[in-house]
Amino acid sequence: MSNYMVVGNGPSREGLDLNKFIGKLPVIGCNALARDYPEIDYIAYMDPGVRKELDNMGFPVKRMLIPTMKDEFEPPEYGVSRFKNNAGVFAMKNAVMMGATKVYVLGIDCMYKTDNWLKNVYSDTDNYNVEGVHVEDQIRRQKYVDWFCSVNPQVKFIFAVPDSTYGFHPIVAKNITGITFESLEKKYA
Repeated sequence: MSNYMVVGNGPSREGLDLNKFIGKLPVIGCNALARDYPEIDYIAYMDPGVRKELDNMGFPVKRMLIPTMKDEFEPPEYGVSRFKNNAGVFAMKNAVMMGATKVYVLGIDCMYKTDNWLKNVYSDTDNYNVEGVHVEDQIRRQKYVDWFCSVNPQVKFIFAVPDSTYGFHPIVAKNITGITFESLEKKYA
């Protein structure tokens, strides 16, 4: 069994020290996460501005998950309209391709029923324009994440949340479950 962790930048992940996990299982961060965790195993990104930022900070190319032209858009199997892909699903895809059988997912807040599900911890910083984020986008992303999990039934996706008060938007995939940060930390203490 191969466990991985994918970390998005939704506000639900704030307050969890990712250093507790680095070195204990492969951790794939999204976009600007290297600003706060330069020792993270991998960074998945979609935008050229993020790549430039990673290069400028000296983040090693061998630890960047670099999207191909095909990766930049949602796969045709998902639907006729091929929207721009997102770093969270791209990171999850890479974990699956690396052999993950269990993926702990943090900070992919489109999955949760919270007041902050439209926000990002890096909102209004370089490479993060939040003006274009709308409810419809997050609903579409939630359905896309759900679909991605469902077409990878060999992998268990465990979405980690700060506490048990977090609820999920409707989920179709049978291989998605949840865990609290406290329980996750106990697993890797």
